[in-house]
Amino acid sequence: GMGSRCLTPIIPLVDIPRYFLLLAKTLPQDSVSNGQNNRVHGILEQMVRLADNLILLSDPTLGNTSDGTDTAYDSNSNIREGWHSMFDSVREWGWISTHRNSCVITRAMAFRVFATLLKFLEVSHFIDHATVASIRRIIHDWCVRVLEESELIGDSARHR
Repeated sequence: GMGSRCLTPIIPLVDIPRYFLLLAKTLPQDSVSNGQNNRVHGILEQMVRLADNLILLSDPTLGNTSDGTDTAYDSNSNIREGWHSMFDSVREWGWISTHRNSCVITRAMAFRVFATLLKFLEVSHFIDHATVASIRRIIHDWCVRVLEESELIGDSARHR
């Protein structure tokens, strides 16, 4: 909500992956009780806004980031690892988008976080091929997991 709109613009580009991961670590690992839904929704909304800012701030047409650093930062391996870790964290919280989470609103918000990360991957032409290949494996694994847990595919299709 309001808090996520206020806080995310002040986080420098290079720190976005770290804050994203800190938020991801506060999400429940295997179930969401009814009393947690608002908190989980707020965390996921903050993660969407951070990923959105990562897209905006890393746009090579902007020339400079909002924190005054040049966009040539993409050669920094620590930042690349940070992006990779953001995608890798889906393994920890991706279950929130499955039927194991009874709240359809937080399920949808988890999908929104993932969709925003995918958008970042699409618009970021400067990520090296090895990182993209690794992230694609993570995306594939997560998609298979969601399909299996959503019961959209039958047992015979799972074991092929």
